[in-house]
Amino acid sequence: MSKEKTSHYLISRFRDLALIFGIISSLIGFAPQILESLHKLVEAKGQHTLYSAYVDYGCELFDSERYSESTQSFEKALNIRPHDFSIQVWLKKAQLMYALDKLQDIKKEEISKLSFDVEFIIKSNPPDIYRYYYVQGNIRYFLMDFQGAYESYEKSLKDKPNYGRALSNLGATFNELKEYDKAAKTLKTTLESGYINKEVYNNLCFALRNAGKNIEAVSKAQEGLKHFPTSAGIYNELGIALYRLSRLEESISALKTAHVMTPKIETNLIVQRMTNIAYPLTDIGRTDEALSYLQQAKELSPENMYIYLALAHFYNVAKNDVETVEAYEKIGALGGYPDPDDLIKWAQALERLKKPGEASRILTIAIEVAIEKGQEERVMNSIKALSTKLSNQQLLHRINEIELSKEKKE
Repeated sequence: MSKEKTSHYLISRFRDLALIFGIISSLIGFAPQILESLHKLVEAKGQHTLYSAYVDYGCELFDSERYSESTQSFEKALNIRPHDFSIQVWLKKAQLMYALDKLQDIKKEEISKLSFDVEFIIKSNPPDIYRYYYVQGNIRYFLMDFQGAYESYEKSLKDKPNYGRALSNLGATFNELKEYDKAAKTLKTTLESGYINKEVYNNLCFALRNAGKNIEAVSKAQEGLKHFPTSAGIYNELGIALYRLSRLEESISALKTAHVMTPKIETNLIVQRMTNIAYPLTDIGRTDEALSYLQQAKELSPENMYIYLALAHFYNVAKNDVETVEAYEKIGALGGYPDPDDLIKWAQALERLKKPGEASRILTIAIEVAIEKGQEERVMNSIKALSTKLSNQQLLHRINEIELSKEKKE
């Protein structure tokens, strides 16, 4: 017999006994006391029914991954029975899942304790262990341990292969690991699993355009906007993909929409979106408008290196080598280095300013960054051409080594 059925049975038997004693005791003058006892029993039964309803509903909500509402239901059950250990455990699990599902309101100093709680539950091997591997992955992602996050999401998916949340976050993790083809494949599988989320489309478009599949990125962004027509992130991805396809007017329209839809309190995103708009505006010849966006962005975040990347592009198009070099140097002063394409433009500007030594130094960096990012095949011809122009034998020797190494591997 289940606990609930046992409780109902006992209450029913107690009430029967109380009625029998009530009949007997009424004959000897104890009727008021017995009636009061009956009232308390009926009240207890009502409380039990309400308690069971809160517990059952809390469990249903937990299974449906509505963790915030599940937490509230278990709290109400504990208001009736404060010392019920099993419900205290359920409440703890619901609170843990709510906190770590999307890392809501998490402070970095709390992560180690939450991580311990998750490890403890995993070691107990619960039947829904996939949930806890998933939030373990979220913790590791939050701590920028992307390899560890990948391993946790894989374990979650081994237990529940079509778990949309884990698939979605695994795709985002592949993006962080710069494995864009894997990211795109995983995020497509996420959508096929029925987990339709704006972040999935956002990350999918990011993966596709970084894999060089800009036409597909545009298609997926447009598909995503049918589901989420007010998503600033998807509009931003659409705008960047259109820019890379040289569809400049469409790109400007999408990027401006992303900018307008971004909440003003999201300063970093506002700056990023104004910076993005400047690229197609510059290329289409609307230079005053482009510069206006960049100046506004600079006022909001004067130390943001992406603004100086856009400014370098702006001055490079304007054939202002001095300002181009200054913009790139500002990026270096902020502790960053651009992608190989921008490093090559930086070196070209220095060569035109008759600074061969500095140009060679930047090209050396460009080679190493290209190797690190797996882009050497795409940019090596440009680096080789400029190295030849600079008559830099050391650089040409390094390029020759890379080409020979590639031939041996093939």
